[in-house]
Amino acid sequence: MKLSRRKLSFQLTPLLDLLLIVIFAQYMEVQETAETQAVEVAQKMNAAQDTAELARLQLLAKLEVAEQERNQLQIERNRLRSTMQERETEISDELRQSREEIQELGEILSRLFRLPQETIERVLAARSEAERDELRREIETMAGNRAAEMVKHLRTWRELLKRCDVWDIHIGDDNLTTMTAAGKTFKFRAETPERFNAEIYARYKALPQPKNLVILLVSWSDAQFSVRQAAITGVAEVTQKMYDDSDRRTRFEYAILGFSPPLQ
Repeated sequence: MKLSRRKLSFQLTPLLDLLLIVIFAQYMEVQETAETQAVEVAQKMNAAQDTAELARLQLLAKLEVAEQERNQLQIERNRLRSTMQERETEISDELRQSREEIQELGEILSRLFRLPQETIERVLAARSEAERDELRREIETMAGNRAAEMVKHLRTWRELLKRCDVWDIHIGDDNLTTMTAAGKTFKFRAETPERFNAEIYARYKALPQPKNLVILLVSWSDAQFSVRQAAITGVAEVTQKMYDDSDRRTRFEYAILGFSPPLQ
């Protein structure tokens, strides 16, 4: 049985519609899948960008820390270099000072051991028997000391001079008093305590501001007894007078060394 062309046409139309619907549905599904994949790709790209940005920031932070550490190391290296240079300078100064001390010690020893016999006899004659024995023991001890120990004593004396002023007052054979202070030398005659007091005080007023401690060392050679006694009495009075004049900011002490002929 044969179908007419018209009837066949009506039967194909629903099939085409169904096919179109299926194709459209598949298209929509493909579009939806593509959009979903595109969103996922975008999210992954954003996440990757965020991760890359975080890694970049972390790297920059590490580089900044490394730069700070490098700068700190440079500062520390410069400090160590400066410290080494200062230490080298200190060592150089210490060596120079040691050479000067050794030279000075040699000069002192040379002067000590070249004392005329007459001077030695005069020194011993002015002492009692006990004092002569003690002096002999001191000479023997000094002779037995090593140079390093004598340099140590010399350094101690220098450290003392850094913290105080020492004024040397010596009365010579001619009863003339010689005062050495602050690198200056003064000469005067004082046969009474009042005169001695006035002379020392006048020199004190003419000198620069002393340190917080001043020590006056009084000695004499073959001076008259009255002149020596005037110095002993006068120095006690003038130290108190200078102490009061300085508003008690500078201490003045004295020591009576007694008979001590100058080295020649």
